[in-house]
Amino acid sequence: MLFSKKGRIAALALITVALFTTLFMSKNVLSAPDFTKNFLSGSPIILSGNDALADEAINKQISDEKNGLTPANDMNKGDADDSGHFDPAKALLEIRSLGPMIVFSKSYCPFSKKLKKLLTENYSITPSPIYVELDKHRHGGELQTYLGQVTKRSTVPNVIIGTDSLVSRGGADDFIKFHNDGSLADLLNTWGGKDVSVSRIEVPLNH
Repeated sequence: MLFSKKGRIAALALITVALFTTLFMSKNVLSAPDFTKNFLSGSPIILSGNDALADEAINKQISDEKNGLTPANDMNKGDADDSGHFDPAKALLEIRSLGPMIVFSKSYCPFSKKLKKLLTENYSITPSPIYVELDKHRHGGELQTYLGQVTKRSTVPNVIIGTDSLVSRGGADDFIKFHNDGSLADLLNTWGGKDVSVSRIEVPLNH
C-alpha cells in the first residue's frame, strides 16, 4: 500500500513538471497553426528588430545601390538645382559649351544612326561633333521637350551648329538631301562660321 502511495506521488510530481514545462515553452515559440500560416504566406519567421520606417529606408538604400543611384553614381546631378529640380535651359547651355556642333540623338533611333553614319564616313569635321544620346540622359525626356520649344524641332536627330545658335539645322532626311546634292560641307561651314571646319572625304573611284 505504501509503494502504491509513493508511486502516485511520483507520478503526480512528473505531471506537474511536465505542465510547467509546456506552459513555459508555449510563450516562446510559434504555435503550429501560426507557423504554418506564416510559412504559407511567405511572412518571415524571424522579424527585424527595426521599426517599419527604418526597414523601409534600408531597403530603399539597398535598391538604390543595386540600380546605381547612389550619390557617387548620380550622373547629371549638375543639371538640377538645390531642390532637385531639373533645369533644361541650364543643361542645354552646358551641352552647347562642349563644342560648336551638337547632334541630339537616340541610340536606338534608325534615323539617328543614318545621320551619324553619314557624318562619320563621309566628312572630316573639326572639332568633332558632340553626340548627345537623349535616351541615356537622366532627364532626356524633359530636355527633348525643351529642345522642341527653343529649336522648333521636337524629334531626333536634331543638329545645332554654331556657338551662338540654337537654330535646328534639320534631321536625317535634310542632311541626306544636302549630302546627295553636294551642298552639305558648304552648309556646315557656313552655319559653323569660324568655329567649325568641314571637308568631304574623297572616296577613291576603285573603292
